[in-house]
Amino acid sequence: MTKFKGRVASIAPGLSVVATAAVLFSGVAAQAGCSGISTITCDGATPYTNGITYHVGSDGLTLNLNNADVTNDGFGVFAKTTAENGADIAVQMESGRIATTSANAMAIFSEIGVAGSDANVTVNVKDGATITTSDRQAHGVLASNKGSGNAHVVMEGEETKITTSGANVRGADGAILDGNSYGLWANISQVNGEGGWGNATAEMEGGTITMNNGSQAYAVYAQISNQDSDATATAIMRGGDIITDGHRAYGMFVQTNGTGLAIAEMSGGTITTNVRSDEATAAVLGFMPNNTYGIWAYIEANATIDADKAVALAKMSGGEILTKSNNGYGIVASSNGSGTAKVEVTGNSKVTTEGKNAHAVFAWSYNRGNKTATAVVGNTADIETSGEGAHGVSAIHTVYGAAEVYMYNGKVETRGKEAHGLNAFSAAATASVHLGGSSTVEASGEDADGIRAESATDFDIRVDGSVTGGIGNAAAIRTISRSGLPGVKGEIRIAGSADVNGEASGLAIEDGDGDTTITSRGTITGDILLGAGDDTLTLRSVGSFTGDIYAGEGNDTVTIETLTLDEGRYILDGGVGGNDELTFIGPPDAPDVPLEGRIYGPIVMTATETHLRNWERVEVDKDMEIDSESEFHVFGGESDTPTVLTIAGDVTNNDGSVVLSVQNGNTGDEIKIEGNYTGSDTGSDVFALDMGRDADGVNTDTVVITGNTSGEMTLLIAGLDSAGVEGAPLVMDVVTVGGGEANGTFTLVGGNYVTSEGEQAMISGAYLYRLAETDRGWALSARSESGEINWGPSAPIYDSYGAALLAFNGPSALRGRGSSQDFRSLAWGGDAAGQDTGAPLWIQMGTEQLTSAAEQSTTGAARDSSLWEMEIGADLVLSESAAGLLVGGLMLSYGTGSTDVSSGFGDGSIETTGLGLGLAATWYDTRGFYVDGQVTVTSYSSDL
Repeated sequence: MTKFKGRVASIAPGLSVVATAAVLFSGVAAQAGCSGISTITCDGATPYTNGITYHVGSDGLTLNLNNADVTNDGFGVFAKTTAENGADIAVQMESGRIATTSANAMAIFSEIGVAGSDANVTVNVKDGATITTSDRQAHGVLASNKGSGNAHVVMEGEETKITTSGANVRGADGAILDGNSYGLWANISQVNGEGGWGNATAEMEGGTITMNNGSQAYAVYAQISNQDSDATATAIMRGGDIITDGHRAYGMFVQTNGTGLAIAEMSGGTITTNVRSDEATAAVLGFMPNNTYGIWAYIEANATIDADKAVALAKMSGGEILTKSNNGYGIVASSNGSGTAKVEVTGNSKVTTEGKNAHAVFAWSYNRGNKTATAVVGNTADIETSGEGAHGVSAIHTVYGAAEVYMYNGKVETRGKEAHGLNAFSAAATASVHLGGSSTVEASGEDADGIRAESATDFDIRVDGSVTGGIGNAAAIRTISRSGLPGVKGEIRIAGSADVNGEASGLAIEDGDGDTTITSRGTITGDILLGAGDDTLTLRSVGSFTGDIYAGEGNDTVTIETLTLDEGRYILDGGVGGNDELTFIGPPDAPDVPLEGRIYGPIVMTATETHLRNWERVEVDKDMEIDSESEFHVFGGESDTPTVLTIAGDVTNNDGSVVLSVQNGNTGDEIKIEGNYTGSDTGSDVFALDMGRDADGVNTDTVVITGNTSGEMTLLIAGLDSAGVEGAPLVMDVVTVGGGEANGTFTLVGGNYVTSEGEQAMISGAYLYRLAETDRGWALSARSESGEINWGPSAPIYDSYGAALLAFNGPSALRGRGSSQDFRSLAWGGDAAGQDTGAPLWIQMGTEQLTSAAEQSTTGAARDSSLWEMEIGADLVLSESAAGLLVGGLMLSYGTGSTDVSSGFGDGSIETTGLGLGLAATWYDTRGFYVDGQVTVTSYSSDL
């Protein structure tokens, strides 16, 4: 039975009438029109096999479907008005059934179709009503408004059901026709660019919506198309179940193209998005289906807007979301324009994704906008992903705005490769990640960071809870500065309640470029890597740290406060930079009434190995104790300016290993102990210094101990042998002891010479330096106790070498040349022109013994030399006159010599071979005298 209340304006011709004012509807044309305030009730007495259709007049329509039974290959219910200034349309379905069987056939369609109307349209489906559609673009419920009024759809009741079965097909031209059948849809659109000013609201209070097959299917959908509208589109789910089974299917989707709000809110129920990955579906689409989404709030605002407008907000305060596809997000808010994207997950919410790149909580802004992308997780929310690249909570801004992630409570767990726990990315602005005290983030996949912040400018990370990084090249906390611009700053603050765990990969914190400040009061397990920039790292007293520190490029400052380095091996590396500083701040001295649980006293090093390297300045402001079987090794940096390694307090080595080094190839550095130094009795205390030439001549690094010394210490000095003799002082202070008791013993190691007494020494140039105790401490001295110079063992050899060569250089006498007598006779005997000069060739050889006493040598060297030489020559008359003869000669010489050198500083010998070539010219004057000149060039080869 069909009942009408109100006035029937007209009945279409050719239709039979059942009972009074009863009509059988065909669903193809308007069977009944109504004016006035019309209330129509349809019950289940008669099946509506051809649907129910109304073209509503200006007085509006209220249509009550009470247990109605409608089946049609067109629309199930069609109610539309195009009347200007018409009244509201309201459709309510209580129980009953509506089924459509063809494409584009909606179960319930209700619309205000005129731009000039301010009427509202509402559809309410409840109390066990069942809606089924069976083909593509056959939506379950649509309330549409093209005027200035609102569109509102509501689904209520645990037994209420909406099921769509859209199917993808290919058209005649081969193009894919999406099977996008929507479940519950509130739509605000326009007529030829006019109207569309109202709010769109889709509410699901309970029941079940099932989306079978078909692409681009929305279960709960609210939409505003007007780009100039500041109205609100809202999709709400307070209970019930949503199940989707198609490519690019959405559990809830809300969209506005205007400058208002797009709000998707879930406080209860479940959303499960599957994807049909069978070959038949893939054949139609041309690819394997994927991309299913739980909740998505989307805004596309092109205009410049106020800060509180154009917001895409996805909220979840309860219920569960499960997505099962690649690229399938759990809950998303996105802005494709000037708006803000924000996601809030609170309460007992649970979001799970299963698929590659399937982020669980995602705030996403792209294109023109400069507003913020923000993701917030609080209360006891439970977030879980399992696919590669599937982040737990992610905020991404790909253009101008900031990206922010805030987690105040709950748990995030990711298990896939490169699936980060909390991820913030900004292409042109700042990135922020805050992890609250009751929050836990666990990333267990390969290269998966617990917290990751990547920005073009500054970043801010605050950790109060627990964060764990994955395996491989993963970090518990990683920051990346993408611009490389000067002045970029970042901050990482780790509270006392925080636990930063990089044990799986060995990396707790990795910082990128820019100037970063890291302050920790919490527990850090794993290494800390500081990138380029002037970074500052402070590890506060209440925390703990297990790992190494690598400061990287830039001028970095690291401060460790009252932190015990124990049970392991530590490397604290200042990295590349000209002014890296490392400071240890010890606990305070115990007051008269110590506080319970407070650490007092000296800094105690109990680590198996603690290596500090590449620091231009190291300070320890407290007494220090090094336990037995522990190592404390400090190595200075590569600064071009003098550096200081300072320990402000007493140092006690309890048979551990201590190395304090400022060796960097430059001199002028200082190791300073502001207190007493008590070394071990095993010589395991090493002070490593440089000696070399600088602008002031030869200089050394120094050790300054302001207090007393005891024990056995070692000096390791590099560069002493390359300092050279020129300008080198004979005495150079290297250790200064300012206290009254200098009972410590220093021993030089690593020298290049061992004395006959077994003492290490260093030969530099001609000097032999020994470590000698002075009234001020210890010095490198080239003087003996009596004040004489300690020459090196090779100095007497070199001192004697010149004298040994000089013996070779004596010219041969004229009388030794074979033909000299003949020329004298010729010149002085008269009538020289007619006499024979004899043979022009001559040869001579001989030996010589030379001895010199030690007193004749600077180095006290006695010499005993043995020489042998042979000469061969030829003489010719070059000029003959009444005044005399001019004779020229050519000589070739060869000789050997051996010199034995003996000295108190060292003995040796010199073996020399010489080969020479000479020219001679002699004038024999007839008056009985001659003048002889020689020029000789000799090459010597010596073995010293």
